Amino acid sequence: MSRVLLLVPHQDDELLVGGPMLVNLCRGGHEVYVFLATNGDFYPFESAARARESIRALTLLGVDPSRILFGGYGDDWRGGSIYDAPYDAEKTSMAGFQQTHGPAPGIDEWRYLRTKEHAPYTKAAYREDLFTLMDSLRPDVLLLVGFDFHPDHRTLHLLSLEALALLMEKDPSYTPVLLEKYAYMGNLFGAEDFFRIPHLPSVRPEKVRDTAFFDWKKRIRYRVPRDCDTFFLAFNRMFRAARCYRTQGMWKSADKIINTDVVYWQRNTANRALGAEIRASSGQVRWLNDLKLFEPDRVSERKCDLASLCFRPDPADEEKTVTVTLRAPSDLKLLLLYFNTPGGISADLEATLFLEDGSEAVLREAHQSRGTYSVLRLELDGRPCLGFRLRFENVRGELGLGEIEALDREPETPFRELFAEPRDTRYSVWKTRLLWPEKKLYRLLRKLRKRIRTPYDRKKERYRKARSEALAQGKDWAP
Repeated sequence: MSRVLLLVPHQDDELLVGGPMLVNLCRGGHEVYVFLATNGDFYPFESAARARESIRALTLLGVDPSRILFGGYGDDWRGGSIYDAPYDAEKTSMAGFQQTHGPAPGIDEWRYLRTKEHAPYTKAAYREDLFTLMDSLRPDVLLLVGFDFHPDHRTLHLLSLEALALLMEKDPSYTPVLLEKYAYMGNLFGAEDFFRIPHLPSVRPEKVRDTAFFDWKKRIRYRVPRDCDTFFLAFNRMFRAARCYRTQGMWKSADKIINTDVVYWQRNTANRALGAEIRASSGQVRWLNDLKLFEPDRVSERKCDLASLCFRPDPADEEKTVTVTLRAPSDLKLLLLYFNTPGGISADLEATLFLEDGSEAVLREAHQSRGTYSVLRLELDGRPCLGFRLRFENVRGELGLGEIEALDREPETPFRELFAEPRDTRYSVWKTRLLWPEKKLYRLLRKLRKRIRTPYDRKKERYRKARSEALAQGKDWAP
């Protein structure tokens, strides 16, 4: 059995990133942990309620409450995301807090459970907490939220990759399986198709550049348990879990998030370039082996620049070479180069392998792409290698690299017994008509909830107004 760690930013994201997969894993006897990084306190009076809601929802999905952990970080930040700040800069959350704390009385955050101390809100502390969490649990499989457009999602995604890279540099023998899944793309903002019989698989996310490295054809499809794929919505386990979130109204999106499969993308973690020494004839090389496929300039901006912060040689550089020296000899079988080239790229690559016996092996490959994001796959013969040099020639376009992966084996996909089988998706008119009454009732309730303003809604409106006025006047806002 495997130990699995799910990393999500907010209470309710575990339904979007984990959902039916958590049911599968818990029923299969796997040891499942869930880490909720923030307190969900954009509205501070929601924090305790959301924590209790998440525990109820996760318990319904089969997760042991003792394995639900909270990071204690802020839900949104004043003056831009914590990720955009220097590592040691102390930040204030949107709710006015300045250090980690538990989301509710009797629930302590991970930092306090570990050290009996709270930590100031800094990027360094956030990454350290993720590092110590992974180091303590040493999960076999990591389920990670993808690079959605929400700044908190992006922050957790990128800092988790940083922490994992640091842990694998510390212990090269540790190479967990890493699966990523978007909470929003093709999920929360997917098609309202539950009341179409038979239920359909997950739909392809809208065409956005943030998902470009993840080929839809290479997605991993896991099946959904029978009680999460019911005929009637009222009896569906995912719907019942969504109803636990009364503060968030997650039930109103149930017809979008309930499908016949769960989709993930697998990352390569057995990357021998992690921790390797990298030199270049020009340009910054620090982004080439950090596990992140791109580095945004500001995660707080929805349309952030993903192209400027990657390896780009000087335009006057005639050599255009990158030299990688591995920490130990490795039988390399595959090199993957992740290009980040707005406007496309055309280049010839000369790869020189420095073999352990003192000889060299030279390979040549032409790469051409019209898109911004592309991957060059270079097959090797597995001979013991000390490192390699990449030289780019006849470059047309702006050369840019986001990551280099040097692999001695292809990653094994986990939980093959849970793969989704092809299903008949031919539209059934008569079965769909049977759901007409429930569909009408569900959408009527959703419409009524949208129109009726409850005391809780008015409390949120008053809070938003008071905060906006205070911040507009330059006053320090505290709830």
